Amino acid sequence: MITVVILLNIVATIIFFVLNVKTSHKASICILFISLPVLGFVLYFIMQIIIIWRGSKKEYDRFSLVNRLHIKKEILHPDIKKELDVISVEDAMAISNNSEKRSLLLSQLKNNMDVNYRSILGASNDSDTESAHYVASAKTAVYDKIYGVYQQASMVVEEEPDNISALVLVLEAIIELLDSQLIARSEQNIYRRRYCDKFELLNKLKQDNLTEKHYEYYLKSLVALEKFDEANTLWNNYKTEFKNEAVFMELLNMHYVACDKDEFYAIINEICESNINLSYDGLSRLRFWLNERDKYVIN
Repeated sequence: MITVVILLNIVATIIFFVLNVKTSHKASICILFISLPVLGFVLYFIMQIIIIWRGSKKEYDRFSLVNRLHIKKEILHPDIKKELDVISVEDAMAISNNSEKRSLLLSQLKNNMDVNYRSILGASNDSDTESAHYVASAKTAVYDKIYGVYQQASMVVEEEPDNISALVLVLEAIIELLDSQLIARSEQNIYRRRYCDKFELLNKLKQDNLTEKHYEYYLKSLVALEKFDEANTLWNNYKTEFKNEAVFMELLNMHYVACDKDEFYAIINEICESNINLSYDGLSRLRFWLNERDKYVIN
């Protein structure tokens, strides 16, 4: 009789296990059924009756709960056209496959290549050779366009040194080249020298054609070429023509490099007394140097 009961208990346990094999905590109850033949089932079902009797406290299905919160492990690809308004091109490139990269690059370049090429320069060394080729082609096209304007205007200036319009075009083209991130550092100083020459020529001919931007880049060129005395003279004579944050930061950089503490803090005072609006970065720098005024020494 006992043997029959044990056999029936084993069969019932096996059936229970098969029915609940996907529910690990229920399947583990089988240990109770084997350890306490018949009594294990009695205890289990008594607990189930109590749970049902209590009403609201139903046994939760752990398997369903876990899977309801489970995120499938699959690769998700962004909708490039939609997400580009939210994330940067660099981020979109990082999470896209090769086909999407190429589509993104082409869409950026078709919209406004002269401006948008800057946002894709990070893909110059992309692992996808075709994407890198798109970037290289765009860089070449933009450079050729800017250089073409510079070359034509320079040829006019050679024939007509007093041609105001051509001189302005040369200055504008050089500014574009310097800002383009398309020329090597070794070339930058060559163009800065040319800019200084043409600026000085235009300044002698007709100062009215020079804008704040022209003065700013003349100062930047002088500083980059380490012509600090000339930069100081320019600032002292024409400071009313081009007071802005970029110029002030360039002057601070110049005096810092020259280890001229007095002139450095003279510029700090001018910034404080001026009414220009500083960016967050500019304001942070100003606050730093004001806090360090009495204790920081420029070595």
